[in-house]
Amino acid sequence: MSLIHELAPVETQDSYRFGTLDRTEFNKNAQILRANSMIPITGVSELGVLLDQVNEDGKKIVWRDPATGEEKKITRYAVRSLIPDSILDEVTVAAAAEGREFMREAKIPLHNGYSFVFFGRNFPGRIPSKETQDAVKLLVEEVSAKPGDPLREYLFAARDQDFELERLTGELNDEDRKDLVRMYKNSFANYPLDIETEIIEMVEGNGRYTVCVARNKGDERLYAVAATEDVKIIMHKKVLHIRKMGYSAKDHEHKVKGLNAALKVKLIEQAAQAGVHLVFGLSRATVRSVNRINHSIGMLPYGTLPLDSYIGGEVDQAFREKNEQGETLPQESMNVWALDEYALERIRKELKDHYV
Repeated sequence: MSLIHELAPVETQDSYRFGTLDRTEFNKNAQILRANSMIPITGVSELGVLLDQVNEDGKKIVWRDPATGEEKKITRYAVRSLIPDSILDEVTVAAAAEGREFMREAKIPLHNGYSFVFFGRNFPGRIPSKETQDAVKLLVEEVSAKPGDPLREYLFAARDQDFELERLTGELNDEDRKDLVRMYKNSFANYPLDIETEIIEMVEGNGRYTVCVARNKGDERLYAVAATEDVKIIMHKKVLHIRKMGYSAKDHEHKVKGLNAALKVKLIEQAAQAGVHLVFGLSRATVRSVNRINHSIGMLPYGTLPLDSYIGGEVDQAFREKNEQGETLPQESMNVWALDEYALERIRKELKDHYV
């Protein structure tokens, strides 16, 4: 039986960034409209109303590029939703129908009769070529074919290089803030939000984020960072607890191997101890090292979001994204990786006697 069915009922729903029905957000930098329906969709018509609304909202949003003065339109719509497995195939057909044209891009089973599903619609100029789609699929297959390492080995590797993994909480000191800003700016050249404000909210906010860093024991500087964001949804008077993993960055001037992997293991360990039901994250589909780390620490791939993000930064890409005309694109596809509640329980048992 799924652990979700054993949870105690709760009275209220906590408010989180994408924990409410039909929340939409427009990312100007990536030219994407995203809708998050995190209260379960219970029928085909209900999802149809949501998708139709996204289509209508997208037509109304036009923005002016401050650099060129050019008016631009949205080039991708994306919808995340909780959907009963019993109607998923019917919903998928309805989503792709003429006039909607949303494709099911990823599906994560929740083992409680529902799945966490990603739908997307790309417009001309942002449609990946079959060549790059095949290359992404092959990359995932190749990294998934190799066995992973025991999770505690990643934690030992950080310790052996004189790094301490710690969770940042409370008020940031100036040195830590500067280190975080530098790492995020180098890793995400096109970060869509004000980096410093976002960092302060993540660390000093209301506890929605878990931010872990690798601190060198010698100079006490930060060399890598990763975080998760909490989402809690009421399902049948019980809480479904999801953590989205991401916000990963490192010091590109002093490259130290294994720190990002160690931080991900630390975050997964904390999620497992907290009784989280699902940890998921999006990783750049063209960066082999990131996808290899996800596989090595036990995560499974559940799909690819084509040309979903526009990030930039210093990364070693296995290949560049191209459209159907063979033109190199600034947007990047993102692979969806996740750990379900059963995998998290195994990890909790594996790491229960190990503390870093």
